[in-house]
Amino acid sequence: MAQNKAEYRAPALEKALDILELLSQSKRPLTKKEISERLEKTVNEIFRMLEVLKVREYVLHDEVQGTYELSLKMFEMSNLHLPMKRVLKSAAPELVELSELVQQSCHLSVYDRGNMLVVARQESPYKMGFSLSLGARIDIFGSGSGIVMLAFTDEESRTKRLDSSGASRKEKAFVLQEVEKTMRLGFYVGESPQVSGLTNISLPILSLHGEANAVLTIPYLTLNAMSLHHQVVDREQVIVYAQRSAQRLTKVLGGKWHLPEV
Repeated sequence: MAQNKAEYRAPALEKALDILELLSQSKRPLTKKEISERLEKTVNEIFRMLEVLKVREYVLHDEVQGTYELSLKMFEMSNLHLPMKRVLKSAAPELVELSELVQQSCHLSVYDRGNMLVVARQESPYKMGFSLSLGARIDIFGSGSGIVMLAFTDEESRTKRLDSSGASRKEKAFVLQEVEKTMRLGFYVGESPQVSGLTNISLPILSLHGEANAVLTIPYLTLNAMSLHHQVVDREQVIVYAQRSAQRLTKVLGGKWHLPEV
């Protein structure tokens, strides 16, 4: 016999879910007091819930500002679940086509808890290439993906993310210089600090408000066409193809492309 859902109550769980739903709908991080007021609960009622959610990394706590916001942990979990696979699958044809055109691998990454997280990828169709594993984490201050994410976000979030990244003063200065250039060009091109002969080509997948929801990156491996007896797509043409893909992915994923059309 079907039971009425109201017969089964789990007050603590309901409070935790209320907090997660509230933070998911908020356009900015919220303080403990703001959360309690919006949920019409006392601060004491939600304090333990917030502490558990923080320890389990479902929410991020800014100790300086005293605010809370959602992490992407639920995204990582849902990536294992069929509905999220369907969402990510919408980007798959574009990544396949791009890798065929440029003869290189490519991947999509998003910001999560101080790093860039690879959420979709496509191997190079050629016998040689460089690629990252699904779920790989990348330093936000030491990668093309991170620089693009920082470039296409608001200044407050940019500062906060850099401050929490562990970057040195010298690294921050370099990143901010590259951020300015990236904002002007609409994409990032630079040598990989980790792998010699590799050039990161990264572009934003934009939201409706012009901020980066994700970043498309091609780890461009320098190949010698003469010794390979194989046509190698030059870097300038790869950038053009990547711009077209980023533009289409922005539209497919519900964003608005405000950078120059290609």
